[in-house]
Amino acid sequence: MRVLLCNPPALKSGYQIPDIGLGYIATGLRKHGHEVDIFQSELEPDFDAFRRRITEFKPDILGLKVMSVEIVSTKKCIEIARTEFPDVVTIIGGPHTSAAPLEDIFNYFDKLDYAMKGEAEIAFPKFVEVIESGSNDFSDVPGLAYRVDGAFKSNPVLIHRNLDDFGSPAWDLIDPRKYPNRWYFWTPEFPGAPILTSRGCPYRCTFCGQNVVTGKMVRRRSLDLVLDEMDLLINTYGVHDFDFTDDNFLMDAEYVREFCKE
Repeated sequence: MRVLLCNPPALKSGYQIPDIGLGYIATGLRKHGHEVDIFQSELEPDFDAFRRRITEFKPDILGLKVMSVEIVSTKKCIEIARTEFPDVVTIIGGPHTSAAPLEDIFNYFDKLDYAMKGEAEIAFPKFVEVIESGSNDFSDVPGLAYRVDGAFKSNPVLIHRNLDDFGSPAWDLIDPRKYPNRWYFWTPEFPGAPILTSRGCPYRCTFCGQNVVTGKMVRRRSLDLVLDEMDLLINTYGVHDFDFTDDNFLMDAEYVREFCKE
């Protein structure tokens, strides 16, 4: 199937960063034979650009990553998609989706089909498989939320232990060289790239809701996989600096020491 993954235009946040979350999902979808594209609308912060991309790509499924500050922008994108392609399947994910109550999500996004809470690398390909089969049995899709007979249903969220199973992000779809503006909390030299060595944090800081998405259990990628990805970014994309986007990079001191030695 044709799947377009998208960040909506950043009307409030000014958020500009290669989205490795969408990149990981794209990798998972490609493994299952689907055609995937990523459109980060914040690089072209207007709805005309979004309309052009969705018209050009003609997706069967539109997946939108939602930050709470950009719910208005996300709703507009869903409305545009529904106007241009009435049969397109719409689904949202990301931090807002994982944290907000189901009633609030579906009442606000009244034209939305589905929502996905938690990590999506495994769940999203399962969701696409059900859509492609024409079945309405979503019981085995982790974290999926949907309407059932006027009510809302949400499946249990999956926190997958082995991050190596996710591979690396589809960097060809989120080329760091396409982000020349100084980003959001970024690296001193261009081009730079975000990279992830772990997910999860056991703490419950009141200002942070990250463990709602990635859980409290700290899971780490193998050093070999991280270093291979860094080599790819340096040699293929000319990356000079890395921004470690872990929930808690220093949680495992021994891992960090081994990483620094390598």
